[in-house]
Amino acid sequence: MVSCPLMGQPGRYPALRQNAAHAVRAWRCPLREASIVAVLRLKVLNLVLALLSVHSALLAESERLNKHSASESESL
Repeated sequence: MVSCPLMGQPGRYPALRQNAAHAVRAWRCPLREASIVAVLRLKVLNLVLALLSVHSALLAESERLNKHSASESESL
């Protein structure tokens, strides 16, 4: 049998591998969930910024059209 220096008992390598695999799985799930949340948060932020830029562009165009129509009505 192979002796494990960490555990001090023979034949414990399979248990160490199993514990290590469990630790990796235990960390992967929260990391995956955190990455999904981060991506969704980024997409929402990008959507809000895109809508704000479109809204400001529409407001600027509306103001330009209002000034243009006001200047035409004053010249009549």
